[in-house]
Amino acid sequence: MAEITAGAVRPPKEGAKSRAVVKDIPEGIPDKVHTWPYLVRLEMIVATFVMAGMTLWSIVVDAPLEEPANPTKTPNPSKAPWYFLGLQEILVYFDPWFAGVVLPSLIIVGLMVIPYIDINPKGNGYYTFRERWFAVSTFLFGFIVMWISW
Repeated sequence: MAEITAGAVRPPKEGAKSRAVVKDIPEGIPDKVHTWPYLVRLEMIVATFVMAGMTLWSIVVDAPLEEPANPTKTPNPSKAPWYFLGLQEILVYFDPWFAGVVLPSLIIVGLMVIPYIDINPKGNGYYTFRERWFAVSTFLFGFIVMWISW
């Protein structure tokens, strides 16, 4: 591999694999740019602006909350917190054992099996439909059919 310096190209060392040699590097352009502090500083500035914007937005726009909880008047039907909403809705249609244990277990096992079914003999870096038809089809079915249109 050739060593690149500003303005010149050195020949590769003996026994090293040869790559395409870059010629005519303009003066003043470094061959390396460190992530610290240049990239990290830019990420910190962007994160600060996003956080300030979100803080201002949360101050200006009121949250759509209901009145405080009243233990003497329970809403009908009683709703669980948002993270149990999917389980609560599926309990309407199925037996509690099936909806709470069997179906989530099948989903988790199905997600764990996907990498073992989709074996790409060429290795990593091939993402076209012809080379990864199972992975692309699984993603499209899960995203478009199960997520968007459901």
